[in-house]
Amino acid sequence: MRPDLYQHFQSYYKKYLEKIYNYLFYRTGYDKATTEDLCSAVFLKALENFESFDENKSSFQSWIYAIAHNHLIDFYRAKKETVQLEAVENSLGETPDLAQKMDRENETEVIMQAIQVLPDNYRELLTLKYVQELSNTEICEITGKSAVSVRVTLHRALSALKEKLL
Repeated sequence: MRPDLYQHFQSYYKKYLEKIYNYLFYRTGYDKATTEDLCSAVFLKALENFESFDENKSSFQSWIYAIAHNHLIDFYRAKKETVQLEAVENSLGETPDLAQKMDRENETEVIMQAIQVLPDNYRELLTLKYVQELSNTEICEITGKSAVSVRVTLHRALSALKEKLL
């Protein structure tokens, strides 16, 4: 690989490592060792194929998430296990008092338990949209689904989650 491409990849790596790690961490049910292995494999695959990456076709973010998404599918296909979502932490810029923090953690735990019983495709889209904060367009690029399909599935996922919480 050319040195300039390698440096370009390093800048992407620094920018997206934490995001991809968190995405994989949520999708593996908080399994740190598995997440580290998957994350390493995702970035190694990205590095090996970086010369074929075309910024005119898609953003690096969409490209790396698609690699992570596909690698995760392959991983679970091989293991034949169900993907679990981890508790979503509310990351506000302010420091709440202990009672507020405990209330938020309890609410998050209830929401995450409800999400865990949803179908995989609902959990996947909810994670990409609300945990990773990706746009519907980026989710389309990652999952290979149409914009209408993503929008409808997100709506159904939110309706199912609301039903579980009521």
